[in-house]
Amino acid sequence: LTGEHNVRVQALNDRMHALSDKVGELQNQRQASDSRMKLLREMQRDYEGYNNSVKQVLLQARRNPGSGVHGVVADLIHVPAKLERAIDMVLGGALQNIVVDRDEDAKKMIEYLRANRFGRATFLPISSVRGRTLTQQERNVLSLPGCVGVASELIEFDPKYQGVADNLLGRTVIAENLDSGIAIQR
Repeated sequence: LTGEHNVRVQALNDRMHALSDKVGELQNQRQASDSRMKLLREMQRDYEGYNNSVKQVLLQARRNPGSGVHGVVADLIHVPAKLERAIDMVLGGALQNIVVDRDEDAKKMIEYLRANRFGRATFLPISSVRGRTLTQQERNVLSLPGCVGVASELIEFDPKYQGVADNLLGRTVIAENLDSGIAIQR
């Protein structure tokens, strides 16, 4: 019986060491993830990756609540993972367009950029940007094989950005592949 107990104790000790190693491994992974998250948060806070002019507008807006600046298009829309590449290709630099409340807010920021020689930025005032969408007749293409849908209807955003989304993506049709896209375009 003692031999059986020893074998069992040894098996439990081995299992305990294996689990202890796994816990250590998971703690290391969590530490690495925490470090990455901290870096990404700092990059987001400092607007890393944005054009300098866009970064300067966002920093100025942070310093001045009530500036009318909502943010850049990339931060105001949510794109499903399977569509990220397509939407990125369609929008390109427009992902860094700055959404503001009114034309006056854009003018103030343009003046700020000019006065400090920070460069140029594109502004989309919610009050005046006009959405462009497919006509009823053009919407017939949505039933063609390989058609995924209208880009502005496939992403998520706050309803107040409907005009912005339609302006940028309201006439863009997403297809499953190039052949479908060519057929739809015709």
